Amino acid sequence: MASDVPRVLVLIKGLGIGGAEKLISEGARFWDRERFDYSVAYVLPWKDQLVDDLTRLGVAVHMIGSKRGLTPPTLSRLRALIRDQRIDLVHAHLPTMGIVARLASPVPVVYTEHNMAESYRPFTRLANRLTYGRNRAAMAVSGAVAGSVSSWPGPPVTVIPNGVAVRVDSSAAAAARDELGLDTEAPLVAHVGNIRPGKGHDVLIEAARIVVRDRPDVTIVSIGGEKYPGDLERVRTGASEAGLGDALRCLGRRSDALHFVADADVYVNPS
Repeated sequence: MASDVPRVLVLIKGLGIGGAEKLISEGARFWDRERFDYSVAYVLPWKDQLVDDLTRLGVAVHMIGSKRGLTPPTLSRLRALIRDQRIDLVHAHLPTMGIVARLASPVPVVYTEHNMAESYRPFTRLANRLTYGRNRAAMAVSGAVAGSVSSWPGPPVTVIPNGVAVRVDSSAAAAARDELGLDTEAPLVAHVGNIRPGKGHDVLIEAARIVVRDRPDVTIVSIGGEKYPGDLERVRTGASEAGLGDALRCLGRRSDALHFVADADVYVNPS
């Protein structure tokens, strides 16, 4: 790689398993490494499940937070990283790191929004809006998301839908079905989404109750980590109280979620 190519720092709060985070770890396989030199920085050390995926691709990853995560020194660490790595552009994802980048970065900041503006806490939404005009460019993952920030000061928002890199290993997909104890003819429905408000797990349970009434042979598998301790057990309890038994199985966080999706007959997105 030429030494004079522009250097881009991708900035996100954590590298745990989530939609925006997977967009980075999966998308890194398609970054134009001939034209740009990419690196990644994050601030929550306990959310590091995707770090190895990036390093295996040869992408440098920097943890600039502390044991407590995002603290005031994070801004100075970001400035030092930009200086030491001679970064030309910061690409921030989600409001917290967008705000940090706009306040601390001496180089241009571009920003991607992944959620509706009103889904954030009032203070986060206010700070995001007040600093939003410092973006050099802004992207959103859907028209609805773009519309939620379209009145904010700053550059016009470009909609770039998330790409999905699908790699189906037939043997791994078959192993996922085997883990559930299902034969090849048993109908399988898959859902992937971390357990948090707005993801629709209550809707999934109600829909599963209706489907199982008509198709008692169906198995529905839900994959996603909990935001707070007890979230996973709460969803499992809700499924049990709905009389679903083993028809709805909540597996928690899984790095191999795509294998279950690959072998499913139907994919459901209750959010």
